[in-house]
Amino acid sequence: MTLYALRRLAVALPILVAVTFCVFALVDLAPGDPAAAIAGENPTPERINEIRVMLGLDEPLLTRYVSWFTAAVQADLGSSLANGQSVTEVIGDRLPVTISLVFVAMLITLVVGLAAGMLAALRHGRPTDRVITALASGAIALPPFWVALVLVLLFSVNLGWFPSIGYEPLSAGLWPWLSHLLLPAIALSLLPMAEVTMQFRQALATVLKLDYITNAEARGLSRPRVLGKHAAKNAAVPVTTVFAYRFAQVLGGTVAIESVFDLPGIGRLAVNSVLSRDIPVLLGLVALTTLIVLVINLLVDISYGYFNPKVRT
Repeated sequence: MTLYALRRLAVALPILVAVTFCVFALVDLAPGDPAAAIAGENPTPERINEIRVMLGLDEPLLTRYVSWFTAAVQADLGSSLANGQSVTEVIGDRLPVTISLVFVAMLITLVVGLAAGMLAALRHGRPTDRVITALASGAIALPPFWVALVLVLLFSVNLGWFPSIGYEPLSAGLWPWLSHLLLPAIALSLLPMAEVTMQFRQALATVLKLDYITNAEARGLSRPRVLGKHAAKNAAVPVTTVFAYRFAQVLGGTVAIESVFDLPGIGRLAVNSVLSRDIPVLLGLVALTTLIVLVINLLVDISYGYFNPKVRT
């Protein structure tokens, strides 16, 4: 298992370099001059050139990237062009909000998706299965941004059950923290939850028809044990694939959802950094999100070795 994990890690590192370099190059090719934006109104060419030299923008692209990546490996992402604050501190202040949101969203995805998928598989071909399948198919077609607006209108404006904007840290209490995250998490989780339901339903229904499941039940094993120890484990491989793919989508979806619910996370920070051309913050966010997605994919790849030992070889 250790050797398998090291092989997957060796594949992940070049991806991190490639993604960050591509974004670095695209930002460099984007219209507009960060030095001119920092210089203020009606700057002189000398002042713009001075700022360019100070920021290192006069150096070749590859030289700037190597310098940035070398510093980033040491957790030095530079300083924000907007306020001069350390990029690491700027992101660190916003990161707990987004981590909390993504955690709650993916928890809802797994709990509800696996439960609904198992129920549909156990009632395969029956009305319960058809209802769950229809609901999951409909949920896939709903845009998270639209779902967020409907949830705010229904549960915040009309019923007043949940706050419509803002965020409370976990230190303020479990319910204040959860009440601010529940609606945005539901909006984010609807699509991946529907896909987990569909994938688990199909995989589990197929596994339950295999001979070894019939033999296990014939040997007197209880239905819950057969489901938990044998069937669900073998049906989990496609679910983990969907989970990894949709995790990246949920993380990217925080940009829109955090704007709707006024959550001070890295999604809103990314929008602000693009509008203000705060390149160090933008590059720091790209590096961080890429690293998070790669770590999740690595953990999912390792989990394949647990669910199916054949992939370790």
